[in-house]
Amino acid sequence: MRLLIFSAAVLKSYALLSRLPIAAHRSIPYRPTTTCIQYNSNPFGIDENLASSVYEKVPCPAAIKDQVAYVSGFGEFLNEGKLTQLLFRPNGADKANESSSSGESTSTVVQRYPANPPPLMIARGVDTSSLKYGFIVFQNELRDSFIEEFDGREFCEDDSEDACSYASPFTLKVEAFGGEDKDGTEAKLPLKLVEFVLGKQNKSANRPYRKQNAGRISGDDVLRLSRGQPAKTKGKGSRGVPHRLNSEERAEFERSERRGYLRIDGTGYRRERKGSPLCNVWRQHCDSVGKPVVIMMKASGRAGGGRTEVGADSVVVDWSTLRDPSNEDTRKQIDIDVAKAAADNNMELKELDEEEELSDTAFNDPVFKWDADPIWKLPALNLSYEGQRSSAQAMCKALALHFDTMKKNEEGEPVLKTGHKKYGDGGVRGPKSRRDAGAKGGGKTKPKKFKRQRGGGKSREDQLKDWHF
Repeated sequence: MRLLIFSAAVLKSYALLSRLPIAAHRSIPYRPTTTCIQYNSNPFGIDENLASSVYEKVPCPAAIKDQVAYVSGFGEFLNEGKLTQLLFRPNGADKANESSSSGESTSTVVQRYPANPPPLMIARGVDTSSLKYGFIVFQNELRDSFIEEFDGREFCEDDSEDACSYASPFTLKVEAFGGEDKDGTEAKLPLKLVEFVLGKQNKSANRPYRKQNAGRISGDDVLRLSRGQPAKTKGKGSRGVPHRLNSEERAEFERSERRGYLRIDGTGYRRERKGSPLCNVWRQHCDSVGKPVVIMMKASGRAGGGRTEVGADSVVVDWSTLRDPSNEDTRKQIDIDVAKAAADNNMELKELDEEEELSDTAFNDPVFKWDADPIWKLPALNLSYEGQRSSAQAMCKALALHFDTMKKNEEGEPVLKTGHKKYGDGGVRGPKSRRDAGAKGGGKTKPKKFKRQRGGGKSREDQLKDWHF
């Protein structure tokens, strides 16, 4: 009875399956995944990922440059595990004959290197094929002794007595890792080997154009904040710090990018925004490129900003965007550079009030995380000078050239005006209005008239012939 019930259930399920579409029965095609090639056993404490990853080269860090040895001369079928066994013998197989006091020769085990051999990796191409050379990272001062012992020494791929009877030996070449490769380019190490020795590091922290960039804002986020949009990276903006620019401020911000310094009326304070959005955005921009903030505050204008002396403009240099306040060399160099630009243009140092002064202890205050906090959380480190407008403008230009804050094109020349055929976006700058047309802008200079009044394109003689008296 049970057998009949089971058979009926099987037939019923088969009948249901037969009604399904053919695609439901079809077996899933095999899709090979990206796998790494596994090499022979590696019992010597070396990470197997070193031998099984795609070969990616990086510049050699200065911390291990004097500890790396370059090894070559072996065949393409020798892997990391076998090469380690040939060179370091972690089980202590080296024997040396010594004569005892009785005259009989005795064999003793010689242990030249520790039981855990140094990291070794063979250079490989993108297809994981051996490039017939590799690298070894030593500790302490073992590299020089290793080079003296193994450079020019013959080996067999199989470390046995009769190995060379069927396998041709190879001569190992060992030398110190140099600064340049054979083709003259900078010598590099496998990325996996560097990560194995020093640990994994964030690639974005190695950008050459900025230091301590953990708290720096990107240029894209600066533009987003200036439009009133939230930054892509959380925490780079603040609701309590105004950043949204109006049309006039945006035009001034674009001009400031080209000239390399900001020029505002007074302090740029906007009562409806309870702050100065233009100054805040300009400080964010300077932080994104890692340059000091240079601002020219004009004494006259609609926003006086509390300036009392008529005709005295101020130049403010904020070097907090360098994010290195505890470095005495940086502080002294900034003071020297700014003081020289001020002295060359007859600018006087403005005395600060006691409330505005920042004590030296604030530089090392743990409250301020100079390498991680956004710039709006950090205090401004200002140097302020006063003088006539022409002197202030000349000082700002000198600082912009010295700090290299001017916007440049692909040829490395300063961008003077947007749309200029030489310094701008590649197009021809058109006239601002009809009065500016002509040879400078390529526009027409004569007012429009009827064709018959203009002569129809004929010469003066032809026009006189057509007249009938």
